Amino acid sequence: MARACERRGDNAEALAHTTRALELYEKLGKAFSGSHALNEIGWYTAKLGRLKDAHGHSAKALEQCRDRNDRSGEAAALLTLGFIANLTGDAVEAIRLYEQSQAISLELGDAKNEAKVLDHLGDAAAAIDQAKASQAWDRAAKLYKAQRLPEEAARVKEKLAGLR
Repeated sequence: MARACERRGDNAEALAHTTRALELYEKLGKAFSGSHALNEIGWYTAKLGRLKDAHGHSAKALEQCRDRNDRSGEAAALLTLGFIANLTGDAVEAIRLYEQSQAISLELGDAKNEAKVLDHLGDAAAAIDQAKASQAWDRAAKLYKAQRLPEEAARVKEKLAGLR
């Protein structure tokens, strides 16, 4: 439900659904899923501009994922923390976090997350390292295309064309 809300631009409703999911996971004792929901709370909180709160949620999710050796959750939390760093204007930190997330995605063979990470890495790098941005967006576009996500691939190619 949260992702459907996000796609239509309703991040507040997405946050409400994710918060409810976390409550249910905690009630059911599903710590693994709870860590993922906590990170998604961080994501939607960031999209709503509450960056300090967002960072707290996702940093806690990252710690929980690392404690459980949940590599996919770790990659997702690093992506969110990179997104938050970029929103605060710290492109260098954002790139560092995105590169960590990408490395884990590669390790897991998670092309879906890798494409998303590279898409965001390009955004962070565009102002300070156009070559890095170009490489990231080029790879993201190829990954999106391979996943049969033509809209995402086209969107990234537009960003790539804007660099030139």
